[in-house]
Amino acid sequence: CFWAPNRYVMGCVETFSTLRIFSPDLEPSEITKKLQLQPSKSRTRNLQSKYRHEREVHAWFLSTEGMLESTASEDHLQHIVTELEGREGSLRDLRENGCKTSITSYWVGDGQGGPSLSPELMQALSSLGLSIWWDNYFEAEDDT
Repeated sequence: CFWAPNRYVMGCVETFSTLRIFSPDLEPSEITKKLQLQPSKSRTRNLQSKYRHEREVHAWFLSTEGMLESTASEDHLQHIVTELEGREGSLRDLRENGCKTSITSYWVGDGQGGPSLSPELMQALSSLGLSIWWDNYFEAEDDT
């Protein structure tokens, strides 16, 4: 691991985070209007899709993929939290209208360790009503 300001960054080679909002009723344009934020990606429900998740819900995503060079998950999460400042009520309203909200973090490591969160970031995520989960992968060790 190596030292970064206020934290250790352990063996991460790639990471990004994505705010995900799913709704059976609200189309992505309505979510955009409510949050006053442009998504990185979105899709409307497609009743003809062979994939259940595409038939059942509209999807709205705000991602840090390709935006930050940092390999610290906390930096990517903080970026999303900063984008959402002052929008706690809008997120609450979306959830009250049937939306499911969460953040997922893609994380690829090459050794021991993993992502960490400061108490301040945990508090910010909690005040936004957002859960987080990591999608972790580990690069294979070189046999040589």
